[in-house]
Amino acid sequence: MLHCCRSLENLIFEGKYPQNGIDEIKPYILARMPWAQSLKREDIKAKGAYLRFMSLMFAAMYTFSVNGRLGGIQSISYGQRRELLEVGHTLTSTFKTCATYNYQPVIVDFQVARELLLVYINTVRTLDSNLCTESSPLWVSFEGNEMDSHSIGNLVQKFFVKECRLQLTSTLLRGLIESHAEERYRKGEISLAARQSVHTINGHSAETAKRFYVRTDRNWEVCHSRELFQSTNDNTSSVLSLCSTNDNTSSVPIEECRLDDLPIEDDGYLNIDLDISNLSQLTPQHSIAGVEETYPTSTEIQTPEKKRDDQSSSTPEINQLVESVNSNQSAFYISPISSVCPIPVQIPAPVSVSSFPTAATYSPKRLTVWTDFDWGSNHQDYGKDTHRATWTKDEISYIASFCEKYSYLKNLAAECLKVIWHDPLAVPIFHRNHIENSARLRTGLDIWKKSQL
Repeated sequence: MLHCCRSLENLIFEGKYPQNGIDEIKPYILARMPWAQSLKREDIKAKGAYLRFMSLMFAAMYTFSVNGRLGGIQSISYGQRRELLEVGHTLTSTFKTCATYNYQPVIVDFQVARELLLVYINTVRTLDSNLCTESSPLWVSFEGNEMDSHSIGNLVQKFFVKECRLQLTSTLLRGLIESHAEERYRKGEISLAARQSVHTINGHSAETAKRFYVRTDRNWEVCHSRELFQSTNDNTSSVLSLCSTNDNTSSVPIEECRLDDLPIEDDGYLNIDLDISNLSQLTPQHSIAGVEETYPTSTEIQTPEKKRDDQSSSTPEINQLVESVNSNQSAFYISPISSVCPIPVQIPAPVSVSSFPTAATYSPKRLTVWTDFDWGSNHQDYGKDTHRATWTKDEISYIASFCEKYSYLKNLAAECLKVIWHDPLAVPIFHRNHIENSARLRTGLDIWKKSQL
């Protein structure tokens, strides 16, 4: 069974969404700030250190600020650095939805991203005069080339994979910000204008954000829905408490509960013709509690017209029956069950409304993540402190079985990874290092493909 659900729970399970939203990943960036602020130019001569810093800086821009598409960030020029440092944002017209929104702001917050931007300009970025003109690109690679949006996106993703084992892309981070803004707006912590500004900066409409970006815990929805009846909860509780302590309603003897005494709310639910000229056609269908029942016939009941002609011949019982017919009430109730039956009139003890969580008291429980499982217990490299694990026959065989069954899929590695994460039988087979992402699993897929040649 393929798992392609985009629900919040599934994203958390696959490590594509932090359990506690945007606030969960901020400490990972803050923990690296002392290292970044202490950098000297000789420290970033190695490419690894250079990429590590760039990864941290771009991750901070998407975690501590509201930013839009990668294309907009990538297009910033070296001349716009002053505006970023002094004002905290600059504008660009190079992004996917520029025809609709004209400009996309690129924002740096004052305490984190701005500090990292200062380190980048003063310490990390190249001093090559050819790359320091006003029109030069602001973001430069280790080799001195202009960075494209794909490279920036990879650096963002690599930071979270290495630091917190989360596969967060710039798109998912924008969704995190959207969800965070939606949650704060519902709690009344931000205004509607602030909420709508997030849509605009992200470069899409509110409807698009709701459909594709905002991820909400459905348990929050349940808690919020209880507010609908919040004003009546106290009255309901008091009534239930009164009923539960009332001796007259605690338990009614079965013998006193007769269906004959119950009101008939639907005058036509028995589908009985109330034309008294057809009363002779009615025959009893059920024997009630072993008592022989008798039904009036047409000769024993006078019609309304005959009653008016001969009032003296009418009896009180007949008059009552005719009046009930004239008022469209069913006078001929044929019980489908015994006329003596138990009726559940005992009211249970009231449940305190405070025992259910509300939007103010609800605390989300921790959801399962694929990393929670004991992966590779049957693998030959299980428990070994190694960065590279051997691909076993069982792993390759599992991948081969999936590929043969779902050969029509476009991205076999990604789809196979989802199945592995959700399959308990795959847990002891696969080494943890082989299933951290689809790129690593693709190595096993390539091994199987080569064996087929």
